Amino acid sequence: MPLPFIEFFLIQEAESVYRELKASITNWTIIEVIFNDDTNSHHFLGFVVGQKGRITSAIQKFDCTTKTITTRSGRVYSLLGQPGLDSDVQHIIAGWYYLDQVVKYQNVTDNYAKKIKSIVN
Repeated sequence: MPLPFIEFFLIQEAESVYRELKASITNWTIIEVIFNDDTNSHHFLGFVVGQKGRITSAIQKFDCTTKTITTRSGRVYSLLGQPGLDSDVQHIIAGWYYLDQVVKYQNVTDNYAKKIKSIVN
């Protein structure tokens, strides 16, 4: 099913990791996706403080004590606040699924949030 033009228009690449090594993100969600080549990965979705919604490259490292995630690009994200789903991300997610050939996805946020809560409590 073709996506409306607006979905593609809203998808933009993030600033180079060399210019933005770290970012803080709110209203975050983590999904596991399976691509049409049967590979899978976890991705971080949320609102980058002072910028806009973002879907990250694949998560490579998660540190529940510092609430940080390092992605395949090398960027380090600090998770702020509670999980949620940012409206900016909701507008671009269907286009991202289509462009990256995602065939299946599931929300795995609770798995990450439980690890953080076990450290906090």
